[in-house]
Amino acid sequence: MSKVYNIIALTLALFSIAGCGEKNNQVAQKADEGTYPVFVSIQPLVSIAESLVADKAEVTLLMPAGSNIFAYEPPAEMTQTLARSGVLFYIGMGLDDWSAEAALKNETCPRIHELAAGVPTLPMLPEAGLKRLFARELMPSSGNRFVWLDPMITKDILLPTMTRALSAADPPNSQIYNANSERLAQRLSALNDRVKATLEPHSGTALAAYRGSFTYFMRRYKLELVETMEPFVGIELSSEEFEEIAENCRKAGVKAVLVEAGSQAESAERLAKKLNIKIIEVDPIGAGGEGYIELLQRNAEAIANGLK
Repeated sequence: MSKVYNIIALTLALFSIAGCGEKNNQVAQKADEGTYPVFVSIQPLVSIAESLVADKAEVTLLMPAGSNIFAYEPPAEMTQTLARSGVLFYIGMGLDDWSAEAALKNETCPRIHELAAGVPTLPMLPEAGLKRLFARELMPSSGNRFVWLDPMITKDILLPTMTRALSAADPPNSQIYNANSERLAQRLSALNDRVKATLEPHSGTALAAYRGSFTYFMRRYKLELVETMEPFVGIELSSEEFEEIAENCRKAGVKAVLVEAGSQAESAERLAKKLNIKIIEVDPIGAGGEGYIELLQRNAEAIANGLK
């Protein structure tokens, strides 16, 4: 994790603590009235937050389900929407920082919690992709941001962070939040066991991906990410780079290419055709109303079925 990233995370934390005393008092009063407001930036956090708060708070999603997370532009009214928030959970690392930025524009901002701040950072690209990026005199601005796609990171880091935040913001209900957290942790452990069993027959399988969003997922379940096709949104491969990727994939015995749902992944389609391998559609965000556990199970089954 870079020093710059640590400074940004610390700055946001200081703002959330130092600038929101009056708002936090208002939130405590709302909690007593049973109308505690919790906001989350992206769909995968909705069901986690809802499992924690049960009927003690109202959870609101900021980025509509089905939006393109790689190109999302928040509406101007988001700042006003967040004026009534007690707690905001977002991933950070440049993925959904627009939510924290909008919240900080309020004179009475919510408690802001960047969930990826405590996660060991993986690179967004495999080694070969990083070398090509450096050859263009470019460098990733942050590490891999899709930390929630590893359910054990969610269980061991994201979930405890959210639990502590809710307990601190709403002390009268802290026992409920902690009890709900323990139950959800057990469900996440069971999810990990199911996904592991689903993907165990494919352990060590070499894959390519359009983007590196499933890096954490692949590391957890021992799938090898050989190459990615798009290092940054909008950066196209040169013909030489494409041929290098294809050759690396051929040598590694890549079996399929992972492509995020809704992506215009022409280069991935070209690679699949050139190497006569499958394209497997995956989804890091999920459909509207889809729970976190269902999302990860669906992706595991999509990969397993695609590799049969």
